[in-house]
Amino acid sequence: MVIMDDSEANYALSSPITLDNGTWVDIFVTAGDYDGNGTVDLMLGLIDPTKTSATIKMIENSNNLSYAFNGTSITINQKNHSISQLILVTGNLDYDAPEELAIVVTAGFLTSSANGLTSNVETWYYHL
Repeated sequence: MVIMDDSEANYALSSPITLDNGTWVDIFVTAGDYDGNGTVDLMLGLIDPTKTSATIKMIENSNNLSYAFNGTSITINQKNHSISQLILVTGNLDYDAPEELAIVVTAGFLTSSANGLTSNVETWYYHL
């Protein structure tokens, strides 16, 4: 992962940060102050190559642009269909200092035929 700073820092790029040694086919990211320390952390959503599981990892910002994986991780396993997409949304859902993460997982497929589209889709919702 590489962080791009703002215009005051001439859009400087950070040194690459290794977050995970796994193989992932889809990567999703959102930002928020999840630990309540006043700095913006990152949440990564990672879907494995077989699309049978997704992993959510917190990348903590201990101070200004000093990011590292802090060990917080959850795995979401498929139910009936392969995982196709994650939606990660940040917000202060319970009105305290740290922000929360809402996760929407979509699984399934669309099939096209002469009679139109057939869908076999399921959606799961999580709140961290």
